[in-house]
Amino acid sequence: MLVYLAGPISGLNFEGATDWREYAKGELAQFGIKALSPLRFQEHMKAIGIFTDAAKETERLKSPMSTPKGLTIRDRWDAMRCDVLLVNLLAAPKVSIGTMLEIAWANSKDIPIVCAMEDAPAHTIDHNHLGWLAALIDGEGCVYVVRRVRDSGSPCFEFRIQVTMTDKEMIDAAYQRSNGLGVITGPYKRSNNPQWREAWRWTVNNKDAAILAQAIYPHLVIKRAQAALGFEIEKINAGFRPEGHKGHKGFQRRPPEIVQEQEDLYASWKAAQAREPVKFTPPAAYGNPHEHAMVNQLVGFRVPTLWDAVDVTRQLLAA
Repeated sequence: MLVYLAGPISGLNFEGATDWREYAKGELAQFGIKALSPLRFQEHMKAIGIFTDAAKETERLKSPMSTPKGLTIRDRWDAMRCDVLLVNLLAAPKVSIGTMLEIAWANSKDIPIVCAMEDAPAHTIDHNHLGWLAALIDGEGCVYVVRRVRDSGSPCFEFRIQVTMTDKEMIDAAYQRSNGLGVITGPYKRSNNPQWREAWRWTVNNKDAAILAQAIYPHLVIKRAQAALGFEIEKINAGFRPEGHKGHKGFQRRPPEIVQEQEDLYASWKAAQAREPVKFTPPAAYGNPHEHAMVNQLVGFRVPTLWDAVDVTRQLLAA
């Protein structure tokens, strides 16, 4: 009984790429199952540090099996001869093309595939619509952080993304392409000029605004900084908001240092609104990047932890 351990390697060091494989190998060995790692007999590659294409070139020459062709041939052979392909995509920062190839190779031989990956996010947006949504918000929308002061004197901050247009078809399309985020309101009469057409508004607030900002961030141009700063403010809010609430109802008291952190983020957002250069942290990837890769079409068993993946593999081979 043979299991091949597939998963990302680029961006990790040798220990980071082999730790989980050693764990899985030890667990499976208890049941007489042999596990193969793509890094077996490659200890000389510890000297690389972080695995990048440039860094690997210096060590590949030390073994024919470490060359790109040698690695590909053996990985393909392993993926196509194993009894189960066990894939670990937990916390993957980007799509692993090599792992996707290994899944395809195994699938071509009808080999069972067990994949450990975080649960799919509760709300997903079709990746084909992300560029369209970003262009609409960049061109016609507003990315707000609204600061209010409560009766207690403590400020609170709301994150909001909004698009107002006279063409309701565009507003409807934005709502639909975001997979139902936010609300549509209107029509609104424009009192400053009675001859102007009525307008419709698509508004996405707080938690939903963070989901949208996180998803479209890579495609934004003009409003990229505003979206990232609003996301950070909402991320802080989420930690003090009662479960089940999206707004500020029942908001728990925030320590002064947290309030100050949000004040600083708000000041940066105002600077970004004025088109001044500001420092900001890009939002984390929206869910696991492999959500939109081939993985969901080809894996037979998707589980949320590595322990579950090992257990399902053991049960498959014991059947």
